[in-house]
Amino acid sequence: MKTALIYTAKTEELKESLEKSIRDAFGQNTEIAGYQDLSVLQETVKNGFITKEAGSRYGALCIKAVTEGAEAILSTCCVMGDDVEPLKCFMQYLGVPFYSVDESFCRHALLESEKICLLATAGVAAFSVGHTIERYERILGQSREKRVVIAQGTAGLSSDDFARKLIENIGAGSDPSEGVILPSHPWLSRVHISGNIPGKKFILRLTIPHPDFICCIA
Repeated sequence: MKTALIYTAKTEELKESLEKSIRDAFGQNTEIAGYQDLSVLQETVKNGFITKEAGSRYGALCIKAVTEGAEAILSTCCVMGDDVEPLKCFMQYLGVPFYSVDESFCRHALLESEKICLLATAGVAAFSVGHTIERYERILGQSREKRVVIAQGTAGLSSDDFARKLIENIGAGSDPSEGVILPSHPWLSRVHISGNIPGKKFILRLTIPHPDFICCIA
């Protein structure tokens, strides 16, 4: 079986984490191909929305993956969730399961939390992931109180300073009913390193493929 991972930004940590999750789910012999175009993310962030040029280039990567034998595709960029959604119909026609990584943690957040805080570093990420949350509210029949926080001043911080900055951005105090979504893989490991941040429940299941993705290709 061959699975494709579609990237914009990519770190070795992200690559290793996702590949491990997929092989743990589908077997160590699973073939994994990676496709990347960083300019898609750069252009989208610069303009504040997915331009037709950026969206078409990202879509072209996904089509290329299919033409090169991919039997399932996972989009790893939360910002591109709105690009993934309309492509799903075509991929379904081709018989290729296709999901965005943010679908999993949005689903878990709705199932596990009474309130949701979406914490992002850019408005365009919050915009796209917000749409994913709305889609899963309809799918699951679960409506939640939501708030969006755009984090400031997190670049280049140590893990401990990063944790303190998160609290500064989202507000101190215990609210066990609120789940915090972090649509960024680099943030995930830094929260793990920092340990539990008192009073905050982080939805950390970014590396687990969507359950329908597993069912379709397992």
